[in-house]
Amino acid sequence: MWLVIRPRFDEATEYSFEWAQEIVDFLEENLIPHIDLAEEKAIKENVEGVLTNDPDLAVIHYDHGSEDAIYGNDGNPVINLANNKLLKNRECFNMNCLSAKVLGVDSYWRYNTVYWGSWEVIAFITTPNALLLFKEALNFPIKRMLGGEEDWNKIMDETKENDDRIIDKMISIGETFAAAVHLSNRGSRRVWTEKTPPDDQESDCIFRRLALKLLGQKAWRIQRPF
Repeated sequence: MWLVIRPRFDEATEYSFEWAQEIVDFLEENLIPHIDLAEEKAIKENVEGVLTNDPDLAVIHYDHGSEDAIYGNDGNPVINLANNKLLKNRECFNMNCLSAKVLGVDSYWRYNTVYWGSWEVIAFITTPNALLLFKEALNFPIKRMLGGEEDWNKIMDETKENDDRIIDKMISIGETFAAAVHLSNRGSRRVWTEKTPPDDQESDCIFRRLALKLLGQKAWRIQRPF
């Protein structure tokens, strides 16, 4: 069962909201159980309530993210380092910027979260032809998962191959700037699994970096000092 979080409150989320609609449509057409927190429903209170009540939900989030948070319709975090225990033992797919860098690393090591996200900013070009290709590229991995492929690392390999095809297509239709932008998106993709874990010394917190040196991976179990 999946939880889809898709705010719509600015220009970027106008596009990502519609891209996420394709995912919701796929879930509905294939009778895959899901909860759709869209627009004003996509706020922290609702996200926390749903995840607290169902330990088996996997998470899909579309836009916006930062290094340590993913955001809701009111512009405030729905998941950050204060409540990412809610992601414990879950799969979490993110079509947002940056969140693999800190939130994803912390969630993987502390809470055994399988985390798909971006290490850098995700960008796209809004010319009509380029926009369709960005949608295809950015929706590809979660559609593969929902379509039956359960190995996130295999999906990553297939996604990068698909990225290459889309970049070639962009160049062939004269969208060379879009191709350069998506090349950056391709290089920013990350998936944290047992096969491809983040560096266990990766942390933005001085306290945790010291603990990691002393205790190794066990230090991720220590509560963050806020």
